Amino acid sequence: MKSPYTILGVNKQSTEQEIRKAYISLAMKWHPDKNPDNKEEAEIKFKEINEAYDSLSNVSPSVFSDLFPNSDMTDILATLFGNFVREDKKPSGTVLCDTNVTLNELYTGTIKIINYERKILDTTIPNKICEQCKGRGFISFFKTNTNSISLEEESSKCKNCNNGFTGKLITKNETMTFEIKPGTQDDHKIVIPNMGNQTLYGNIGDLVIQLVNHKHYFYTRSNDDLLIKYNLTFKEALLGFKRKIKTLDDKLIKLKVKGPFKMGEKKIINGLGMPIQDTNKFGNLVISLTFDMPNNLNNKQIKAISNSF
Repeated sequence: MKSPYTILGVNKQSTEQEIRKAYISLAMKWHPDKNPDNKEEAEIKFKEINEAYDSLSNVSPSVFSDLFPNSDMTDILATLFGNFVREDKKPSGTVLCDTNVTLNELYTGTIKIINYERKILDTTIPNKICEQCKGRGFISFFKTNTNSISLEEESSKCKNCNNGFTGKLITKNETMTFEIKPGTQDDHKIVIPNMGNQTLYGNIGDLVIQLVNHKHYFYTRSNDDLLIKYNLTFKEALLGFKRKIKTLDDKLIKLKVKGPFKMGEKKIINGLGMPIQDTNKFGNLVISLTFDMPNNLNNKQIKAISNSF
């Protein structure tokens, strides 16, 4: 039987780092997925290389940190084991939360507080790559197919770890305070970095807060504009109208709009819309106008209209 030093191409005087580099180089070279034309030999070599390295060292996350200083653990495992690192083992860590916000709050700006849960690492338990499965989350083994005299790979879930790692995640209750600026859009997402779930791979996701705005009883928002509808009398449609309206910051303003109006006409009043975020400018107030025609006219009305037109 070959010595593990011979299999890895090192000697007994080799440093731990030299052994690691040799193992990584050979593991990438002989991974079965990288050798589709010579898969049977690659499977045997790959298994032999892993067993040799297993007998010479204990694998933990720190083993690879100096070789891959700018990569997270998911990338390292993907480099070493290719398709063995499945997509379902790469949690993003993102936590999504909704928070209700009124149109008034979007107009004036406000401070919100939410409570939410996230996953963090249990610091009482060491988190390292499982020595038994080498971070894959399952144990691979080969059996002989007597009919074709070939090796077939099988796998089973590793009972020694949690998806390739020995650590554990626990639930933590968090309270987050955040600002909504004046003029923030209805469907805006507020992203707070590194306040989402931690993962066993070492990364921390973001907290993403989705604003949910419910309909206002009077105003409708369209980007930076505010829309209102008025149903006028026939007289107001001809002569114009006066109205008092309450703004979204609870101020009363007087509107005086001259007629005559066409059915469905819109009047635009500059500067009475939503604040434009991070500026001192405002959108417009857009008034949609409709009016009711009288069902009948008396003789006096008929005469007045005839004389006027």
